[in-house]
Amino acid sequence: MTASARNRTELGKFLAARRGQLVPELVGLPGGDRRRTPGLRREEVALLAGVGISWYTWIEQGRAKNVSAEILDAIADVLRLDEGQRAYMMELAGRAQTAPAPTPPPDPGAYPTAEEVVAHWMPNPAFVLDRHWNVLSANRSAQTLLDLAPGVTNYLVAFFCTPAARSAHPDWERQAAGAVARFRAQLAAAATSPESEALIAKVSARSPEFKRLWEEYLVGEDSCTVQTIRPPHAGDLLFTRTTLAFTCSSGLNLNLLIPVPGTGTEERLGRLLERPAPLPGRVGLMREACIR
Repeated sequence: MTASARNRTELGKFLAARRGQLVPELVGLPGGDRRRTPGLRREEVALLAGVGISWYTWIEQGRAKNVSAEILDAIADVLRLDEGQRAYMMELAGRAQTAPAPTPPPDPGAYPTAEEVVAHWMPNPAFVLDRHWNVLSANRSAQTLLDLAPGVTNYLVAFFCTPAARSAHPDWERQAAGAVARFRAQLAAAATSPESEALIAKVSARSPEFKRLWEEYLVGEDSCTVQTIRPPHAGDLLFTRTTLAFTCSSGLNLNLLIPVPGTGTEERLGRLLERPAPLPGRVGLMREACIR
């Protein structure tokens, strides 16, 4: 199957999932117990979007090629897609707006590397992920709090497949849904690549929670949110997480954690970093879990 065919199939699954999650009353249609399945029917979406039923069926079945942006916009309006979901749909359909090519910098050496950025963010945690959430760089603060092993650890696998991640995040369930939504949005059309499918299959096999959330087709870019991290013997640390695109390299995202003022996080983090670096045993377990 070609990449474009895989994207069409993924687009159909995404639309079907969103259709099944939409309450009929929200679009002015009667609900009730007589419906055999939740959500909207295909013919209802087609009618509301002004699209032929056969054509819309082909779109959901992955058989429709070159679907116009106008039709996709109409379907997105009916399904109440937000900005991130709409962008994801357009990526899969090959209708994403192409940004103008950036002007090459006159002196590439004048721009900081990922390692320099995360190093200068100390003592606050910072780390860089690629499109598949492999950790390319992480400062000591991030490694201490999140057990990140630069160049080896995959953050998605670490978060969903290791007991350490659950114990370090008291609101793990809430963060899990947000993580899946961000991961899908950042993958976009690359979600159907062999590397992406292998990673998704690996995590799905080891984490029922990830499998369930992935099949809900969550999409979102909550670039800034508060999260709680509970490292051993340090109490709860509250951070504002900000995710920024690393503009000099496609597909890289810079993740910055900022202590929430007035929570004592900055002071407790400082005391935590004053302790001797942990023995490699715990990190070694994380590496083993992530590459197995």
